[in-house]
Amino acid sequence: MIRLFQSHRLAFVLAGLVAVRMMLPGLSDLSTHPGDILFCYFPIQFLGVLSSALPRWIERPIVPSWGPAVLVTGHAVAFAVGLADPAIEIHLHAGLALTAGLLFFANAVAARSTRSLDPLAFVLAQGAVAVASQFVSDERLTRAGLALIVLFCLEMERRVAPAFWPVAREKLGRPPRPGLPASLTLAQRLAALFALATFVFDRNAAVLALAAALLGYLWVLLPRPWQVWRIHSLMALTIGMLGLRTGFLLLALHDAGIAAIDLQAIVHSWAVGGLALMAIVIATSFVRRAERLVFLDEVLSDAAFLLMALAAVARVAAAEWSEGYDSLILVARFCWSAAFASAVGFIVRHSLRPLGAAPAPGPASPTAET
Repeated sequence: MIRLFQSHRLAFVLAGLVAVRMMLPGLSDLSTHPGDILFCYFPIQFLGVLSSALPRWIERPIVPSWGPAVLVTGHAVAFAVGLADPAIEIHLHAGLALTAGLLFFANAVAARSTRSLDPLAFVLAQGAVAVASQFVSDERLTRAGLALIVLFCLEMERRVAPAFWPVAREKLGRPPRPGLPASLTLAQRLAALFALATFVFDRNAAVLALAAALLGYLWVLLPRPWQVWRIHSLMALTIGMLGLRTGFLLLALHDAGIAAIDLQAIVHSWAVGGLALMAIVIATSFVRRAERLVFLDEVLSDAAFLLMALAAVARVAAAEWSEGYDSLILVARFCWSAAFASAVGFIVRHSLRPLGAAPAPGPASPTAET
């Protein structure tokens, strides 16, 4: 059997196809666009990440072993159904999101893996919100779905970035940097959590969001990521992390009344500039690690990173420039679709080796919690 048939790789490919379909004109309904992204695309992406990462976090296989494969199959069926009836598709994806959250959380509890509970709690809660949103029309549920995804990605970057930066510096002959202070890591996480909670309930989040932005920028920039700019995947990860912090900064300026910033600019700074770009980086990095090509730069992945960054710029600009809205929306949709198509191509290309084949020669994987 080839590597492509592993559950997490199939999930990444399926998530990419769903993302492309959501953005292509004529194949999606913009009126359901937020729900499609939050409750169709991201649950499949979570499934791919956790199918691969959770066994390492809890130091045992997922039980039942066929669980992730069944969930991927269910999402594939939902995707096929959605070509004829999108309303049914989102119901199916939402139900599968909750099922996956229960499966992964139960495995972590059974393994007594306390370090896994925070990100898994966010995934479980996001699945519950996805199901609730199918029965109750409330903007707070949409905001909660976005907030929980942001929190999950902050948990993932807390595991990924501190492990990869030192290895990248060593590879490029740079002297090591001091580790990130635990107090700073905790402070930025708490500021982000409370700022997002305030955002969900539509209260003034100016102070909390500003703290989340400034502490977050400091956390990202202290390791001096610009010194390893030649490793494109790490630069893309950095841009994604900065995109999340920029969303908090825009929220602070919006709620403080300092600038007339459209709410859509804030949402899309998080969703496109941060979450979508990081999703591509994480998916392609899982494939690189399995092939022992952790810092591989390739045209397909580089194109995906660049196109997603352009999509973020175009979408945020569209929210702020009404005269160019229609044109910029088309640019953003094209860049989003092309970015995920490139990522899918990268994953498929590097997943055609047999499972029993030796890894391709290359640098060893850094010790990361993912």
